[in-house]
Amino acid sequence: MDKGDEFRVVITGMGIVSPIGVGIPAFTQSLKDGKSGIGRISRYNPDDYPNIEVQIAGECTDFKPEEHFSKKELRRIGICTQLGLPSAIEAWEQSGLDMSKLNPYSVGIYLGTGMGGVKHDEDFRPTLEGGASARGKTSPFAVTNTMPTELVYYTSEKYGIKGKQRSESSACSSVGHALGDAYETLLTDHIIHKAPHNVPLEVIMVEGVEACLTPSVVSSFGTMMATTKKYNDDPTRASRPFDALRDGFVQAEGSCCFVMETYRHAKARGAEILAEVIGYGTTGDAGHITAPNIEGPSNAMHFALGMNQISPTLVDYINAHGTSTPPNDRNETMVIRNVFGPHADKLMVSSTKSMAGHGLGVSAGTELAATIACMRGGFVHPTINYENPDPECDLDYVPNEARPANIQYAMSNSFGFGGTNVCLLIKKV
Repeated sequence: MDKGDEFRVVITGMGIVSPIGVGIPAFTQSLKDGKSGIGRISRYNPDDYPNIEVQIAGECTDFKPEEHFSKKELRRIGICTQLGLPSAIEAWEQSGLDMSKLNPYSVGIYLGTGMGGVKHDEDFRPTLEGGASARGKTSPFAVTNTMPTELVYYTSEKYGIKGKQRSESSACSSVGHALGDAYETLLTDHIIHKAPHNVPLEVIMVEGVEACLTPSVVSSFGTMMATTKKYNDDPTRASRPFDALRDGFVQAEGSCCFVMETYRHAKARGAEILAEVIGYGTTGDAGHITAPNIEGPSNAMHFALGMNQISPTLVDYINAHGTSTPPNDRNETMVIRNVFGPHADKLMVSSTKSMAGHGLGVSAGTELAATIACMRGGFVHPTINYENPDPECDLDYVPNEARPANIQYAMSNSFGFGGTNVCLLIKKV
């Protein structure tokens, strides 16, 4: 074994529930087809809230919880677990791992979510409005449904996983941080936690989920002028990253899961490798809480490239944060030009959010799954609804139709409210 094999991390399983497909095969086909998953909100009736201008979202309409859980289970588990556990099962099954052959302490679970089970807080609140007369009416599962780690618990319980378990929340970068932190853990755990006195992690399941399509959250994004309000009657055209007529993102929901392993562990068991993670950069802006800047995202990208001294000229494709807000898309274009210089004109850049909407905390995972699907499928998915070029957004955004491509190196960007920036770099194996 090459000495370098000790410091390599790979992905051997993926799972997804998204507005454009449940399961990786359906998701991949939608990416190729440029299918929009945006429609009128059905999680609640928008007509009941006439003061909320936003009426559309990216919902996982093809996902049927009753196909995955019994009635008893559905009474107990929250929406994050309902959406998230099927992704975990898909990823685990694709990885081919067998817990009977693993030390349960060598497997961990990291979760990323922006708002966790906030939906249940809203759902249960009306039962308390009657004061003392409402006592006892709140569900006994209210607390566990609301806490982000409910999904982590049910995943660990299903497979008997006993290693490190944690939940991260950093707005739109949440899953990106979970993935990056899992990468760094797997790179170093065999040094920090040496056998026989400890059990280093060899495998980490990285989960992501977001399910906060509630009146208060939708309304709040609308009043801060972050989401689009112009396309309630034509929702599939609403998310239009880098287009001159973009006016805000479309909120979405979904889940994802990745099985990450040390290369030596995956190699020893003959696992199929989907991609290798070769860089992770993360920074904070220390600036405006919602407005982007150049320095923070630029350095996150520089740090990801620098981790293994990858030349910017090797990168073929960038899955952009690409939210469809005027300031973000303009800023990200400038950041890419700042980092890549003349090579920026040779890059293919596209936004998964044009189809799936903005999944907030889960978006980094949805987009890494899209990046890997493109890398393995020999194509780059389009940025749909790109109809009106913006002079300030002047890169190749792969407009409207998928393009054949041999991607060897790809980057995925996630920039969250609060100035939390994540860049992940992967390569084909």
